Amino acid sequence: MRQKLVRPINYIIGGRYTITPHVAFMIEGGYAGSGGRKSVLSNIEFMF
Repeated sequence: MRQKLVRPINYIIGGRYTITPHVAFMIEGGYAGSGGRKSVLSNIEFMF
């Protein structure tokens, strides 16, 4: 298999917010330009 990059750069921005000492929310998004890859990742943490 031969692979190559479609776009050499993927811009990613995200953040994490702690709602209470036991609950946190995280979101991250990526964008690789026009016609490139787009992605979103989200997570909710429950800590005990």
